[in-house]
Amino acid sequence: MQLIDFLNVVDKDQFIYLGITVCGMRFETNHSAEFYLDNGGDLNYMEIAKVYTDDKGLHVRLKG
Repeated sequence: MQLIDFLNVVDKDQFIYLGITVCGMRFETNHSAEFYLDNGGDLNYMEIAKVYTDDKGLHVRLKG
């Protein structure tokens, strides 16, 4: 499933921690689903590796 498919089914006001690992470095950001839809660019078409929740909220990890 691509990130854009996931973002289209969640509440637009839902805050999501979005993470990706590139060259062994992990990057993570936290914004609303609507922000990612409007500003995600190429990230929106990347495949999702994992979706989970913890005490901080909803996390989405992309395949790097």
